[in-house]
Amino acid sequence: AIIKKHMLCMEDLRRECQAYIHSEAVRLLEGKVPAKDLLITCELKAEYSNDHHSQCTVAKKVKERTGFITPAGSRVPFVITHMKGKKLYERAEDPAYAEKNNIKLDLVWYLEVQFLSALEQMTRYLGFDIYDTCSDVVRDVRNKMSGNQSLSRFFKSSGTIGTKRKGHFGNTNKAKKKKSFKVI
Repeated sequence: AIIKKHMLCMEDLRRECQAYIHSEAVRLLEGKVPAKDLLITCELKAEYSNDHHSQCTVAKKVKERTGFITPAGSRVPFVITHMKGKKLYERAEDPAYAEKNNIKLDLVWYLEVQFLSALEQMTRYLGFDIYDTCSDVVRDVRNKMSGNQSLSRFFKSSGTIGTKRKGHFGNTNKAKKKKSFKVI
């Protein structure tokens, strides 16, 4: 009886975790996570073998734009922007500049690299795959970004072809202007 009760508690915990992680992934990809929560900081060293580091890129950009020289030892804040075909360090941007110029952040990168990878070990212990839990959210956002539509949009609940479902990325409601960065 004790083992069965323990197993039921673990199953409840697993379901609650999956639901919470899924809702937070949706929140992130819909641009509802404040930009300040997406900041990354790295220490700027005095010397590097090459400048292929995000903090170097951002320090250079800040110097070019403002003339301010970031001292070695400082922590350089940055965000990762959405720029196809660019390397990660090339997509790093000063948060204030990105916000002022309404530059899109790579929210899928934040989900996959920052959010999901951090939770992977914990969710494996709880007995579920974090990537399976959020794969539908990532797929929907990637389809939206590329202009593709999900096949399920063309089926009514009765299974007949031809009618789009309401409220699924094809929504005609115009997004309200947000104070945070643009959603990709």
